[in-house]
Amino acid sequence: MAEVTNTRIWKGVEVDEYTDTSSGAISLYQYGNKTTSTLLASSPSTGSIDGSTWTIDNNTLFTNLYNSENPSQSLSNDEFEQLFYNEGRQVFNDDRALVLNDELSYENVVVYENNTTQFAQVNTVPGVIDPKTHQVVTDEGKLSDYDIYGNSTSPVVESGDQYNSSTYLSANEGIRALSQEESGLVGSGVRSFATPNRGTSLRSASMLRYPEQNLTQLGFDYIQITAHDYQSGTKASTSISNIDRVGGQVGPAVQLPMLPAAESTSVDWQQDSLNEIQAYFGQLAMDAMEKGSEGKIDQAFSTLIKGTTNFATDVASNDNTKAAIKAYFAGQAVGANILSRSTGSVINPNLELLFKGPKLRQFNFNFKLRPRSASEASIVKQIIKFFKTNMAPQTGGQNLFLYTPNIFKIEYIYSGGGQHPYLNKIKPCALTNFTVNYVPDGSYMTYQDGSMTGYDIALGMSEIRPIYYEQQINAPGVGY
Repeated sequence: MAEVTNTRIWKGVEVDEYTDTSSGAISLYQYGNKTTSTLLASSPSTGSIDGSTWTIDNNTLFTNLYNSENPSQSLSNDEFEQLFYNEGRQVFNDDRALVLNDELSYENVVVYENNTTQFAQVNTVPGVIDPKTHQVVTDEGKLSDYDIYGNSTSPVVESGDQYNSSTYLSANEGIRALSQEESGLVGSGVRSFATPNRGTSLRSASMLRYPEQNLTQLGFDYIQITAHDYQSGTKASTSISNIDRVGGQVGPAVQLPMLPAAESTSVDWQQDSLNEIQAYFGQLAMDAMEKGSEGKIDQAFSTLIKGTTNFATDVASNDNTKAAIKAYFAGQAVGANILSRSTGSVINPNLELLFKGPKLRQFNFNFKLRPRSASEASIVKQIIKFFKTNMAPQTGGQNLFLYTPNIFKIEYIYSGGGQHPYLNKIKPCALTNFTVNYVPDGSYMTYQDGSMTGYDIALGMSEIRPIYYEQQINAPGVGY
């Protein structure tokens, strides 16, 4: 069982959410340690529409917790139960759907597709989107017959019409329903990031999203940035298979509005020259080294002496060449162009443009963040802290060494799911520069709670490894 944990503050009551990504069930516990805390409410995911049902497992405790946080509203158990089903159920359904629709909540893509298809088509868990048909389950546990992203104009019907029904949401109605409630966990009071228990491979299933609406469910493209441990390895390695240095994910994923950075791919070519004299003695040195590598030291010295003698003999046999060579070596000795001054000629440099090596790409992203609510202001604050924290070098609790900062994966996500097919892929990057402008509009302005009315952030990213032919040719879409 893979279980994802989030903390939600609803109506002032702090609860822990445990979402089972293998069954689709969710359980709400009193904030604290699960083994010592009390189960407050739960929703299973078995049966035809059980994914939309909820049970308040401890009505008295849940009501008391609410009343202690809202002393002006002293509700009875029945009144609280009505409040929960009218308002709380939708919030917690959205939280569960946010986890279940997130590919990072699963071991791999195959498990993600299999489970979410099951949750949508069979278990009818509210808010879950079928990754293949893009049908969404409504809060009443019914499957829409339309692609919520608007990619189809006719009903989506499985074989045998087994999922057809007389009551469905249209595409636009489904999108409006998904956007009515707060869909971002962090913006609604989450304070700890989820880490599904997968042994040594821990990945966060929570996210910081600006704007706070669920961009995937609303059908928008977006940029997703995740921080990862820098994988140094146990020894120096030049293996291309160990090229990305990406360790486990650290903290949440950050989702920001789609704003692709300009891409510039380049390699290092430089002019190089090799004149005939250099070529002659270069070949002579290579012949001597070959003899030496075979253990024929005497022959190596003989090759050098014989080659030098032959060169001198050839030069001496031609008066014009002799004068030019003397002027050339005289110029080399004093660092001046005596050859050109004395003969009016130069040694042919055999100039050629030669490959020197790859270059690392750089990307610059600029985002304008304008929070429109207290929860969105909290998200913006955490996004800024996310980048500052993960780009900083680590001391490891001692002063002798500094450890490499975390590195970042940047993905352009298509509304239909997965990497955008018409935008470039980006290799893992280091955040080399991060700038925040707290007064982007030229004057100091805050909301009542002290949050700035706007923030401009700029990210300077540099890929940590170059791109090779073999990787480029095998990459989907437009490649890297």
